[in-house]
Amino acid sequence: PRIAVAPRVRVTHTEPFNVAKAIQSLDWSSAGRAGWLVGVSETAAEASAVGRRPAPESETAWAEAAAVIDTSRRLWDSWEDDAEIRDESTGRFIDAGRVHYVDVETEWFSVKGPSIVPRSPQGQIPVIIEAALDDSSLEVAAAEADIVRVSGPRAGETARRVRELAGARPVRVLVDLDPESVIAAPHARSDDEQFAAWAAFVRAASGADGVVLTGSAAANARAARAIAGARGSARTLRERIGLERPASRYAAPEGTTR
Repeated sequence: PRIAVAPRVRVTHTEPFNVAKAIQSLDWSSAGRAGWLVGVSETAAEASAVGRRPAPESETAWAEAAAVIDTSRRLWDSWEDDAEIRDESTGRFIDAGRVHYVDVETEWFSVKGPSIVPRSPQGQIPVIIEAALDDSSLEVAAAEADIVRVSGPRAGETARRVRELAGARPVRVLVDLDPESVIAAPHARSDDEQFAAWAAFVRAASGADGVVLTGSAAANARAARAIAGARGSARTLRERIGLERPASRYAAPEGTTR
């Protein structure tokens, strides 16, 4: 598999429990190739369309987004990996001792849990945030995201700031790149070679781990062919970006008798 599916879901006017289970269900249906591009809603038009509350300020919207991400991660962990036992002889589907309430209470919402979806293939679905300097998204991205997208003329500065704030926490940084705005490489012998050289330059200049193609479908397809490298044996999105599958935070320490 080469394609991952990462829908953009804005969390300001949605229910965290519903968002978490929808993304988790997508991970099951895609065999571990799901991601989640987190966004917020800050406009009066969006708030009016929902009618639940006024539009929040950017700082408040992103503070709430951080709480939604944390709550979603707790819900994704609420079933341990071996919670499903499917024992036909006793009629037991789950081991109730391995399914946990999350008990989250914030100023915006409360969630009791647990999830209604068994723990998904990736365990924790990769969270993606588009970050910008001088924006409340930056600190949340550094603290919560697995993948951070940066763009524009200050992409390199943004990438460096993300890594500084993230510290030792593993974060993958991707820079947006439009294949139709590539500057010609003087020694390139073909369009593919030209784009590959430009993509390599942009990655090196920004310190990013990779690029996100933002052009037309046809341009993206040509560019993807140009920069496609060895794909290895990674099957899930987490494996593809070099992140281990974590154990559930609620699982008993190894060797513990229940």
